[in-house]
Amino acid sequence: LYGAANNGIWRLKQTPSISVDSLVQTPPASLNTGDTAVVVVSYHNSGAAYAYVDSFTITGPAADQFSIADPYLAQQGVELGYPLSIKSTTPVELKFIPQSVGVQQATLTAYYSGRSSLGNDSTITLTTQLLGNVKASRIGTSLKGDTLDFAGALLGGTKTQTFTLFNSGSDVLYVYDVYVDTGDYFEIASINGTDSTEFEVQPGKTLSIVVTFSPDDAANFRDRLIVKSSAFNFISNTPDSTHVIRLTGTGSEIEIDNLSSLSPVYNRDFSVEVKLAQLSTSDVNGFIKYRTLGSGASAYKEKSLSPLPGSGNAARFSATIPQEDITEKGLQFYVEVTSGGKTIQFPYSEFQNAETNPYTIDVSIPSPGINSSGTLTLPGGTSAKAYRLVSIPLNLTDKTPTGAFRESRLGELGDKGDWQLYRYDNLSERFVTASEGSFGLIEAGRSYLLITRQPKTLNSGAGKTVTIDDAVTIIQPGWNMIANPYAFNILWTGVAYLNSKINYANIVVLQNGKFRYVDDLDNADLSLFELEPWKGYMYYSEPDSGIFPLVYPPVTLTALTKSSRRMLSKSNLNQGEYLIRLGLKNGDDMLYHTAGEIENASDGFDNFDKRALPVLDPDDVRLVFGKALHSEFKPIAQEGSSWDFEIFTGTEKSSVQLSIADIAGLPAGYEVWIIDRDRNEVHSVSDGMIDVHLSSKRPAHYRLMAGTQAYLEQQQAALIPTQYYLSQNYPNPFNPTTTIRYGLPQTSKVRLTVYNILGQEVATLFNGVQNASSYAIAWNGRNRHGLSVASGLYIYRLETQALNGKNKFTQTRKMLFLK
Repeated sequence: LYGAANNGIWRLKQTPSISVDSLVQTPPASLNTGDTAVVVVSYHNSGAAYAYVDSFTITGPAADQFSIADPYLAQQGVELGYPLSIKSTTPVELKFIPQSVGVQQATLTAYYSGRSSLGNDSTITLTTQLLGNVKASRIGTSLKGDTLDFAGALLGGTKTQTFTLFNSGSDVLYVYDVYVDTGDYFEIASINGTDSTEFEVQPGKTLSIVVTFSPDDAANFRDRLIVKSSAFNFISNTPDSTHVIRLTGTGSEIEIDNLSSLSPVYNRDFSVEVKLAQLSTSDVNGFIKYRTLGSGASAYKEKSLSPLPGSGNAARFSATIPQEDITEKGLQFYVEVTSGGKTIQFPYSEFQNAETNPYTIDVSIPSPGINSSGTLTLPGGTSAKAYRLVSIPLNLTDKTPTGAFRESRLGELGDKGDWQLYRYDNLSERFVTASEGSFGLIEAGRSYLLITRQPKTLNSGAGKTVTIDDAVTIIQPGWNMIANPYAFNILWTGVAYLNSKINYANIVVLQNGKFRYVDDLDNADLSLFELEPWKGYMYYSEPDSGIFPLVYPPVTLTALTKSSRRMLSKSNLNQGEYLIRLGLKNGDDMLYHTAGEIENASDGFDNFDKRALPVLDPDDVRLVFGKALHSEFKPIAQEGSSWDFEIFTGTEKSSVQLSIADIAGLPAGYEVWIIDRDRNEVHSVSDGMIDVHLSSKRPAHYRLMAGTQAYLEQQQAALIPTQYYLSQNYPNPFNPTTTIRYGLPQTSKVRLTVYNILGQEVATLFNGVQNASSYAIAWNGRNRHGLSVASGLYIYRLETQALNGKNKFTQTRKMLFLK
């Protein structure tokens, strides 16, 4: 077609104009694998010329699942050309046979030639996106970002959260398993109210999953909840067989501001501020429960926690303990909070509740401190009876001897001053004074020996109450000066129960200037014995126990203390066991020493035996068994046992009285004797008090014996005296026979003769040589002619001389013969 215009010639071209569907797809979620569907791609020719498709190609991941529906077109299109008519739409059908679930993608490309009216051809390509939608299940949750955040949960408690898992796909969702990856702190409580982990979830249906969080530490926790299923991920167009849900949570523990430095002041109100991380005040309510140290579980009082403003991401509270409860005994408290229906106590422990393991806070005591009145007074004086074992139940600010007693206003320190302080030194085995220079510091849990010229009470000065962690004293082998570090009584058996190396029977008090074992005191019950504040005690530790820490638990009589160790007393003796208590009376003082046979005791030293006590006055009279023992026990024997002991003094002359004060559990047929080994004199229980005359140069030697009559006589006969002696005959008066006892410390010539009151020889009972031993000779009241003598007073005389001609000894006694 030609035309002329504007003085020119134009030529009009005739060309095709082809467009095609950019995307075709099957209906959403309409097919199962193996089904067949047809999709139609439309080609639109809006041009003025024909177009001819030379070929079709299908490419892409699902190319094998799409095909040209018309087999002729699919095979012959290249050779014949497939016409696209002018001003018309030409459909091309494709067949879709899915082999897997989800969205299947491919690309259809058509190659065609365009012919103009001038006879020129050109090749053009058109592409169409093919989508095959196959039925599939799809997991969705009610969680943002698939994260289940528990925020904060109380230590030791359990917080519960629920979320929904749903099937947003078009096919059944098969859930094969649901589990928590590690399962240490997060657990699945239930799924749809069951404990099953396998489910079929129809399209549009849900599962309700309940998860718990149980932290045991103040930390952040992470885990994963895994869902194994048949789900498909339509975003990535891949299977979603392992779907992960993130689990997060924080262990929330009570935090107390500056806990380590908290120090309430004596007799002043005390406020405590606490916070719980990741919790809000509206989620929490609770109490502070408090008591004075050592007051027992029933003594707890409580104050409600009051919310504080500006808590941020933590719940903050405070409570105030009133001044009357801030005492010299110290303070213990714990916090009890409830959140989410769960009540938890802090300090939290998996093995102990807070009631028995609370926070312990020291109380600051300002000067002049606390006073010993009502517990301890110093009588004043210079005699041994003026001494007291003392202690101070505080961690003092000034621990020097003069600083520790400054507020007590004792006067000038020193032997010639107003007061003197002593501690026991194990190396030198003596008491050393504070004025000697190397005395050391005044520590809680230690006692000291104190004497003042004037009556006094003690003031502590400034310091802090002792906490359980600080209530420790290092014990050395030998004698130790110990004390109650608290300002309240504690049970001694509670201390012994907590410390396996402690022998509870080795506790000693100072009474009337003399050290005494507690279980030797009149009416003492060691199981109920309490260590009192301000007072002091001595304790003996055996060398094989080594050096160890003595811990003082704040156990009072109101607390339950159960000891597995046996307390030896006359009320709990086993079969065959017995105790003999010796009394040594010196003026108004009576000291007791015990011997006996005990099951499981040994012949050598053991835990039943007690060491000899220290003394304040070297001139004191002392009784010692064996090698420096105060009391001695032996294993149960068949016939009896014996115990050697000495009584001695440092004075030039002294007189005391010895007696058998008590006997418990003595077997039938047994008797108890005390034998004067210096004179071989026998004393029985019925003899009462035995007068003992002492000097610094001559101790008295005795043997305590318990057993059958045969055993006692055998033991007496075997004694070798320490000196020559002649005992009073027994019985006296007599008829017709009496026994005369005497002893030889070495082999000697011996003559024993009986005379009448005129000095005439009546009978010679022995004349010869005898070895060192004790002897007993009977006289039947007859003279040397065998005739019975008349009633009356007679004299018997012992004459001895050692074989070397030395050590002559002569003694005469009287006896009365009555017919």
